[in-house]
Amino acid sequence: MRSTATTRRLPAPSAGRRATLAARALGPVVALALALACLLTACSRSDKPVPPAADSTAVAIALPRPSFTLTTTDGRPFEFQKETAGTLTFLLFGYTHCPDVCPVHLANMTAALEKLTTADRARTRVVFVTVDPDRDSASVLRKFLDAFNPSYVGLTGRRSAIDSAQKSVNFAAAILSKDSAGAPVVTHSAPVVVFTEDDSAHVMFPFGTRQTEWAREIPKLLARGTAAATLSVERAYLVMPIGDAPAALYFTARNRGATADSVVAVQVPGAGIATMHEHLHDLASGAMRMVATSAYPLAAGATMRLAPGGAHVMIEKPARVYTRGERFRLLVRFAHGGVVTTEVSVITYADLDTATAAPVRR
Repeated sequence: MRSTATTRRLPAPSAGRRATLAARALGPVVALALALACLLTACSRSDKPVPPAADSTAVAIALPRPSFTLTTTDGRPFEFQKETAGTLTFLLFGYTHCPDVCPVHLANMTAALEKLTTADRARTRVVFVTVDPDRDSASVLRKFLDAFNPSYVGLTGRRSAIDSAQKSVNFAAAILSKDSAGAPVVTHSAPVVVFTEDDSAHVMFPFGTRQTEWAREIPKLLARGTAAATLSVERAYLVMPIGDAPAALYFTARNRGATADSVVAVQVPGAGIATMHEHLHDLASGAMRMVATSAYPLAAGATMRLAPGGAHVMIEKPARVYTRGERFRLLVRFAHGGVVTTEVSVITYADLDTATAAPVRR
């Protein structure tokens, strides 16, 4: 069977031809990529893409993080906007039978991501949506992505839902057809759309982006994070519940800035519904009661530690049985600083005293 990532049979609109001519100064690979982006996206609009810098193949765009829901390779609904919020997210549309464009894109991007520090890598997500759901079963898609990084999210669904997801980033729906010999031909938009931690996409990268450019541009994209410079979340632990009880989650938040802030929401994708609580103590009677709260204040230059008997997050509806040592992404939203992303480790109640009492790194 023969597959191809693109086809030249579609007539290029006049706007696409103009964009191609304008891009030729950047080289034939970039010109082709921009032509395809125009062919299959919204280049007829007045804000036609232009490279943001002479030494970059990136195309300037302005898109909010979209809201669409597809299905992961393990059968779980994945709400893109909710599950990737506050992270540097690389969104690709492609298919596993693609002979060069999709694997080349992923390989070059992966090489740069692997050079990041552990902390910066935890702030990134890679989401690959198949445009060929009939051939790309969950197991096929998972095997394909595992060849690059097992943490990459693979999404599939009904073709109508995949088409809607493409349209949410101004991509035309992929075209699935057959050539004269009956072999499948897939035409799809090839750029990688990158959403920064401010929940917007400012650039997309066409096919042909080299590893050196990814390595140069990814730190710049991470630097767009509004909270990263002054706010941090560390020492995050989710305690395995006993029986059907809710699970407790603790972490330490630090504010290195000169302005007070507060934690206003917590999310642990894939773990369950998180709500914020604190214990109130009656010193006279010794009674304690737990109440829900909408914010954890964090003064300028202060450190706040969630700990047993005080402030804590409850996972009220655990999504599944947890395993000691597994890790989840933790998203902590601050009122002014935006979202800070880190990892939370699953521990037992026997581990809790040592974990939460350990000194905070200064």
